[in-house]
Amino acid sequence: MWPKTIWEALQLPAIRLRRHSPGLSRTSSANSARSQSAVFIPLVQDFVEKRVSAQDFETRYFRLVREYPGKLDARVSKAVNYLFCEVDALVLDERLSDPDDPDQIDEATLWMCAKHALRSLIRVGEAADIDDSVESLFTASHSEDWDTRDRAAFLLAAWLPHPDIEQRLIEMLHDVNIAVQVSATESLVTQGERSAILAVLRDFGERIDDPDTYSMATKLHELQGCGSAPILQQARAILAEGTTPSVEAGIREVERLFGHLR
Repeated sequence: MWPKTIWEALQLPAIRLRRHSPGLSRTSSANSARSQSAVFIPLVQDFVEKRVSAQDFETRYFRLVREYPGKLDARVSKAVNYLFCEVDALVLDERLSDPDDPDQIDEATLWMCAKHALRSLIRVGEAADIDDSVESLFTASHSEDWDTRDRAAFLLAAWLPHPDIEQRLIEMLHDVNIAVQVSATESLVTQGERSAILAVLRDFGERIDDPDTYSMATKLHELQGCGSAPILQQARAILAEGTTPSVEAGIREVERLFGHLR
C-alpha cells in the first residue's frame, strides 16, 4: 500500500505526469522500445569495445540512422539522436580541427559519448519488464534486488522535476549498492533542476572520505565530457552565488576529482 501523502502528491499532477497516450498498450510500447534499441546496440557496443574504428563507426552509424524505417520510440530516439549529434561533431583529422569551435570533439570524447548512449539504449531495452508508470517505478526503487533498483533509478529521470521523484532519487544516493548510487546521480544531474544538482553536490561534500564517491565522480566526469550535463559550469555558478559549507566542500571535491584542484 502506498503511503497516503506520496500517493496523493502523485495523483494531483496526474495530467502533467501522464506519459502514455490513451489506448496505447504499455506492453506493445515496451516491446517496441526493446526491439528498436536492439537495432543500434550492436554497432555502438562494437565501437565502445573497440572492435570497429571511429571512422568506420561514423560511416555505419550515419547509415543506420538514415535507413531506419518508421518512427523511433521517444526513449530510443533520445539516445540515438544524442549520439548522432556527437558523431556529427567528430573531427578525426587534427589538421581540420578548429580550436574556436567548442562543438567539435575528438575520438576519445566520442568514445565516452558512445559509452553513455550504449548504457541508455541497454537500459531502455531492459526496462521492458518494468511497467514504467510512476507507481511501478517507485515500487521497483524499493526492491530487494539491486539491479531492479538500479534500473528504476535510471528510469525515474523521465519524471523529473517532480519533487517526490527528486526526493526518492536523492534517497537513492545512499543506496547500499554503488551502481544504484551512480544511476541516481546521473538521473539527478541530467534531468533535475537546480535543487537536484545541489543535492548531489551536498552529498559529495558530506561524503568526502567515502570511496564510493569516486565512482559517482567518474560518472559526472563522463557526463561532463559528453556534454550531457554541464557539471562544472553549474557548480561554479552555485559557488559564485554563495552556498552552504557542505555544498561548497562538494564543489571543491568535484573539482579535485576532475583534476582541476590538487
